[in-house]
Amino acid sequence: MQQHALLVFISLLFYLVLPNTALANESRDLRKADKLLAEQKYQEAYSAYEDIGKEENNAVALINLALFNELGWGRQTDMLKACQWYAKAAELEAPLALDKLAHCFVKGIHQAMDFQRAEQLYEKAAELGFHLSLCHLGSLYLHGEGVEQNSQKGLALCTQAAEQGSIPAMLQIADFNLALNTQESNASALHWYSNAASYHSAHAQFNIGLMLLKGQGLKQDPLEAREWFEKAAAQGYQPAYFETAALYFAAPKNPVTKLWLEQDLAKSYLWISAALQRSNNQQQQDQLHTMLAEVKKVMPETWEKDLNKKLEAHLMQFPVSPN
Repeated sequence: MQQHALLVFISLLFYLVLPNTALANESRDLRKADKLLAEQKYQEAYSAYEDIGKEENNAVALINLALFNELGWGRQTDMLKACQWYAKAAELEAPLALDKLAHCFVKGIHQAMDFQRAEQLYEKAAELGFHLSLCHLGSLYLHGEGVEQNSQKGLALCTQAAEQGSIPAMLQIADFNLALNTQESNASALHWYSNAASYHSAHAQFNIGLMLLKGQGLKQDPLEAREWFEKAAAQGYQPAYFETAALYFAAPKNPVTKLWLEQDLAKSYLWISAALQRSNNQQQQDQLHTMLAEVKKVMPETWEKDLNKKLEAHLMQFPVSPN
């Protein structure tokens, strides 16, 4: 279900980033191809998009063909072919294609590296409304990739995108500032993580949790950190599972009975079990098995059936992403 929703979302994204004139030219064949893609009938969809791309020179079809090769939908990934398709779509001034083609020039995939050309393409994509391109350009300056490193310029470019509501740009600024770990940078990181979290970004929620857990830029507060971790884990964000499980396991116990509160006990079982299904870290796995054994010693057996149903429903809603 998650992959189906993702494919539909990607298809809708193209309409959001294409010029308005392209929307009027959407064909019946294109809608059929979109439906095949959403149904994961990859070979049929690819052939349909290929026909549309050749006959109609349709940017949406060309971008989809590029994504097939970039993401490996029903085929081996092939970035050379992906960049060639992006180049065709960029000729039609599709903002997303311009952004993707810029990346191709940064990495020197289909032609020699050309950072000046990449900068032009990123700026053109942003001019046409794909604001995240400014932060992709900013990232080059933040990390000195192909250009002289200039953190101030990089952050300024990302800030322009973030102020236009680009969540990835918000996260880029926040991540960069969090790594600096100064009083000023931590305040900036918290500001942008909070903005991104208001749009339900699991990455932002998780990192606010980390800041609270470590006391980085905030007063240390494990209970509030647990709330943020749980928000991220509830969205299937893999790094949040272990932290959520560990903090529920460490929850204060009843001073008289020395047992967890019922809600904390149930949450401990759920998140420990979920983390065991999602963690690839052997040290974490060992700790989780130990925690689960302790929880099961005191949890009524009658709870397991209902809790396991909830666990299964969550794992089905958020399956492991394919490699």
